[in-house]
This record gives sequence, C-alpha cells and structure tokens, in this order.
Amino acid sequence: MIGSPFRTGAICWVLLLLLIIGASGAPGQGNLLVNALGALLLIQPDGSQQSLAQSVTLAVFSPDGSQVAYVTRAQNLIVVTLATRATHKIVKLPLGAHFGRVEWSPQGTAVAYEALQHTTDDDLFLANVKPKTGVPRNLGHWSHGFSFSPDGKQILHPVSAPAGSVFERLDISTGTRSVVHEVDAVVWDAGYSPDGKLIAYRVSLRRPDQPRNYADCAPTPLGLRVYSLATKTDTIVTIHDAPANWDDVKTYSWSPDSKSIAVTLAPTACEFPGTSAGIFVTAVDSTSQRRLSPSGISFEPQFSPDGSAVAFVDASEPFARLLRYDFGAKQLTLIRRASGQQSYYRLLGWR
Repeated sequence: MIGSPFRTGAICWVLLLLLIIGASGAPGQGNLLVNALGALLLIQPDGSQQSLAQSVTLAVFSPDGSQVAYVTRAQNLIVVTLATRATHKIVKLPLGAHFGRVEWSPQGTAVAYEALQHTTDDDLFLANVKPKTGVPRNLGHWSHGFSFSPDGKQILHPVSAPAGSVFERLDISTGTRSVVHEVDAVVWDAGYSPDGKLIAYRVSLRRPDQPRNYADCAPTPLGLRVYSLATKTDTIVTIHDAPANWDDVKTYSWSPDSKSIAVTLAPTACEFPGTSAGIFVTAVDSTSQRRLSPSGISFEPQFSPDGSAVAFVDASEPFARLLRYDFGAKQLTLIRRASGQQSYYRLLGWR
C-alpha cells in the first residue's frame, strides 16, 4: 500500500533530521574529532563513533562543524561534508613538500595551509572551498603557524628575529603585512581569542641570547602569555597549583566566551607526553583556576561548543581514554576508551 504524500513527506523529513543529528551531534553537544593512529574518527559525547577516513595526519572542523578538512599521508588536502560524506580533494602537494598547520577561514569558505619545503622557504596558501575551489592563492613566505582574526580579514603569525619575535599580521585582501607586537623571546602558537580582543601564545622561557646545552635532549620549556590588543599589555599566565616541576605548556585552547584557557602542562622532558601531564583551566587573568585531569598523562583539551565542558585525552593506561569534565556538575566522565589497533587518541577539535 502506498502511503499518503503527507506521510511520505514526513518520513523523509524525519530521516533527514536523523542524518543531520548523526552528523552534528545533540544540540549544544556537537562531535569530537579524533585521530586514532591514522584513523580519523567522529565521536559523539555519548561515546558512539563513526569512521571518516584512513591514513590521516591532520584534520580540522569547519567553523560550523558541518565539514572537516583533513590531510593524508600522501599529502592530499581533502574536505568531507559530514551530512553526506561527500569528499572533495582541494590540493596535493608536490614531492618533497608536506603540510604544516591547516585552518578554516571563520566564514567556512576557504582553508589556509602551510606548505613546508625541505629546500626552499615555507609558504602559506589560501584555497577556496565553496562555491568553487580554483587555484590556491600563495600568500607568501610563512613560519610558526597562524591564526585567523574572527572577522576573517587578517591572519596572524609570529616571526623569529635576532633579539626575539614579532607578531606579524597579514591583510588578506591587500597582502600587506604589519607588526602587531614585539616579544623579547622566541614565540610559538599565537592565536586570537574568539572575540578577537586577545592573543594567547606560547613563549620560550629562555632568552634568545642564552646558550643552549645541545647535549641535553630536553627542549626549552614554554610558558603561556596573553596580549591585549586594546590595552597593549602582555600578561604571564601562571598555573598556581601545578606540581613544581611542571613548567612546560604543551598545548592550549580558548573557551568560546574568550574568558578562559584550557592548558596542557607537563614537566620539561625529551619526549612528550612522557610520564606525566595534566589539564588545567585558567581565567585569562589567572585569578580562577581548576585542574580537570586525574593524576596521570592527560593532554589536548578542547572546550565543548557551548563552553560547558572540556574533553581531553588520558593516556595513563595501555588504551587511551577520551574524558569529559562538566563544569556545572563538577564531574569527570568517560566518553570512550580506545580499543584494538586504534589504541591511541589525539583530540583535534569539538564542534
């Protein structure tokens, strides 16, 4: 028996809604993007899991969480639409080059990527994703990662100088570069806050003119600072209750409201994650702080889309765990435990 047009249409709408929910997660909860030893996974906060691709090295959500750009070991940059699983290859790098950082523009219409060369200078490219791809635009020589301004009009990155570093800002429309801030140290990972008013960055705790003992394999520890574009002030972020030897900031991520930062803190060691690392959330001015991780090895914190929780990886057991801390309930829960050949997790984003 053939159903009525109304009933058939209603069923189609229900199926479409279920497909969208499966791709984007429950309202306010989103999905977690995880690399499990090359397998790119989409994990829901309830622990259910979908496989997106294999042989993946890098991946990042689009701003609205509807697409993922990922890099394969063959140095292809591919975009997948989560609702349909349709894929589109953006670019393949030539032999001898490999991808560095990859980020979406805030409007979700383009992907920027670093092309790292073995014999020539590294360059930054901007590739349109929609309405059509075209030839990626070369934005010039680049280094040390990058961060889009929230309005998508500028791109920021630190540049090493003999006496320290400067923050260089590129105007995308004109290609003009200007200096935003100077730092008497070597800088990595400069990133705009979501509201565009602050810049967080990791900074070397050893002055550029201090010699390094290259017989020691341990890297220079990195601290965390926040620079205010409005007041032109630079503030050191100090984790007050961390163990005394935990002096190296490994990663950080901004809260959606720009008021807090989640930090991976660990001892300075030859290898990371080593034998210990922890997750802390701190207010920008360091007045309010909380340790989220249990004792063990935890890293790569990511805020939920609504800012009510932080997820992170715990590798203190043979199979990595994906954990979640809810601020309202002040409770730590297990999202999913790795298994089989996918024994190790890297948390790449939460949208």
